[in-house]
Amino acid sequence: MYNDPRYQLLETTESPETGSTGYRYEHLKTGAQVLWLKNDDDNKAFGVGFRTPPTDSTGVAHIVEHSVLSGSRKFKGREPFMEMYKSSMQTFLNAMTFSDMTIYPISSKNDQDFLNLADVYLDAVFFPAIYDKPEIFMQEGWHYELFREEDPITYKGVVYNEMRGAYGNPERQVMQQMSQTMHPDGTYSHESGGFPYHVPELTEENFQAFHQRYYHPSNAFIYLYGDVPAEDIFNLIDEEYLSQFEKTEPNSEVVPGTIPSAPIKAEHYYNAGSGAKPSEESYFGYSVILGETTDLYDAFMQPLVSDVLISSESSPLKQVLLEKKFGQAILPAGSDGIFEEFGFVVKGADEARFDEFIEVTEATIRQMAEDGVDRGALLAALNRTEMSLRESGGSLKGIYFFIRSVGAHRYGVNPMDALNFNQTFDRIRADIENGGFEKYLKERILDNPAKVMTLHLPQAGQFQVLDDELADKLKLYKDSLTREEIRQLIADNERLLKYQQTEDSPEDKATIPKLDLNDIQREVAEIPSEKQILDNSTLLVQEYPSMGIRYLHLAFDLDFVTTEELPYLAYLGRLLGIVDTKQRGYSELNNEIYQVSSGFRFAPSVLRPVDGSNYALKMMVTTSALAGQSKRMFDILAEVLLETTFNDADRIKDVLQKMRSDMEMGFESSGHSVAANRASSYFSPTAKINEQLGGIDLFDHLQELLNDYDNRQAELMRIITSLYERIFTSKGLIA
Repeated sequence: MYNDPRYQLLETTESPETGSTGYRYEHLKTGAQVLWLKNDDDNKAFGVGFRTPPTDSTGVAHIVEHSVLSGSRKFKGREPFMEMYKSSMQTFLNAMTFSDMTIYPISSKNDQDFLNLADVYLDAVFFPAIYDKPEIFMQEGWHYELFREEDPITYKGVVYNEMRGAYGNPERQVMQQMSQTMHPDGTYSHESGGFPYHVPELTEENFQAFHQRYYHPSNAFIYLYGDVPAEDIFNLIDEEYLSQFEKTEPNSEVVPGTIPSAPIKAEHYYNAGSGAKPSEESYFGYSVILGETTDLYDAFMQPLVSDVLISSESSPLKQVLLEKKFGQAILPAGSDGIFEEFGFVVKGADEARFDEFIEVTEATIRQMAEDGVDRGALLAALNRTEMSLRESGGSLKGIYFFIRSVGAHRYGVNPMDALNFNQTFDRIRADIENGGFEKYLKERILDNPAKVMTLHLPQAGQFQVLDDELADKLKLYKDSLTREEIRQLIADNERLLKYQQTEDSPEDKATIPKLDLNDIQREVAEIPSEKQILDNSTLLVQEYPSMGIRYLHLAFDLDFVTTEELPYLAYLGRLLGIVDTKQRGYSELNNEIYQVSSGFRFAPSVLRPVDGSNYALKMMVTTSALAGQSKRMFDILAEVLLETTFNDADRIKDVLQKMRSDMEMGFESSGHSVAANRASSYFSPTAKINEQLGGIDLFDHLQELLNDYDNRQAELMRIITSLYERIFTSKGLIA
């Protein structure tokens, strides 16, 4: 505990779930809330978060998140954030905009680095340079771009361009349309990230007003985790920052808005490419409000319901929808706001089957509620949910706990209650034994009026129409300008370009904190490891604090794999654990896996030894389990590694179609990474292999395979089976 007259200790809570003692404080002068999860973890975390509910879709919360990291009162460079990325020993450094909050988390194992990062982030959020440098809003938000008088005016800006890219993803459009159907007004009717055609409606005045209103200590939640230098960090927070403000009423409460009082069926159109067919490329959406995040029972039931109904490979609803060929893939949909929502989307659907989809969905859920849900599936889902909470992001659990605690705080929930889940899970377990899960399905889904069912049809050129309207609007704007105003606009753009291209001065660079050699531990941290040679294999046993969870990593040798076989390695990794074995079908297998472990992951990977020698290709197999389940976990894993069969052509096709869908969404959301990896593949042997294991090369191969699946399925099964039989042997295995 840390005693300080500037902070009032509100609560001390033991938290076995996080391995911490929680100390909750209030800063007396400003009302800022401070939570410290004290434990021995040397990977210390800090975070500051604010409720930032949007009132429109200009993306102001998103733009402010970007902008405050572009220089501040003390740290004068254009990008202190990026400078710290290069020069600090951070283990996590980022910022995130949610539907109604914005957070700034960091972590580091070095005490001085931890203090430096916290200082940079606190100065950024409370004293940003946005009031002195209009170029920041122009760069991060939007601006009229013009460099020659004869050219047309266009819009440019980081967030503007980012959201244009995001809305190029059909799933992003579909999810937003579902949300707006469920939430026609209030906070969640708006796109906090910014709808690209509304972003230019944001004025610099409203941008600054948003920051002034919400980025105030009275609206702040400050978080500390681990073995932090308590006196230093508490002094920094007060002396440099909070003490310079007075308490205010931020009026930052979320406006939940109108909730449907009867089920809604709605039809929408999403922007699609030319030739998109409603009979093949429509989407079906189904969503229902289960409750509110403020009720911890509902908060923990939501992932359980989603797992049992749609996310699990053993889900009866998912199986029925795929067996009846409603679409190519089933995608979960949810919310990060005050409402706990169960939802999903069917991708690649036929518009004519929309009503049939609704009937089948509700009939299947009704049958599950009346006949009872398979106990194996329920226990597997419960274990998977609980394991996810217990593992909590692994080495970054301090960041994970921050997101959970600030997420609870924003709605007035005690963050320690959200972190301590044992009691809630005990209640859920007891309810499951007494038919409570089936009752929950009936009351919260089948009989719930707060429900929307949406049909999303492709419309070629939908955004092109908006772009044409935008071009006309910009032309009218330019025509309204005098010649002097046009020259001033060009001058503004040239000033922005100069700002972007001018390197920070030595004086500005010197304001960015850097570590001294004396701040850095000279010894390399080592985890004690016991090495054993077992026939052709190597076993490494390492003891490390892990909250009672045992972790297993297996690296199988792949040095015999040919270039032509590389794509099939990716297919094999995707199929293992979710297709049949000789002992059981994939649905029963899925239940067995998740009843005893966090799941099995199979990933062909290129590893480069630390000594710089030649790379090695390995099939990495990873899993984890509570100590009491370890023996059973090994048995099930052995079954998957030694007894998997690849005979069910339809099941394999379903899995590969979902794989294609996931890759499409990944490409659309991370196009820059896709391009960088593709470029690297032309000069880097390891990047070339990664292209064939997960890049555009793999996607092209998968697309060709699925387009001619009936003719190629026999060859696919033969190659996968051959790889499977050659890979999973003890020769060269490192465990």
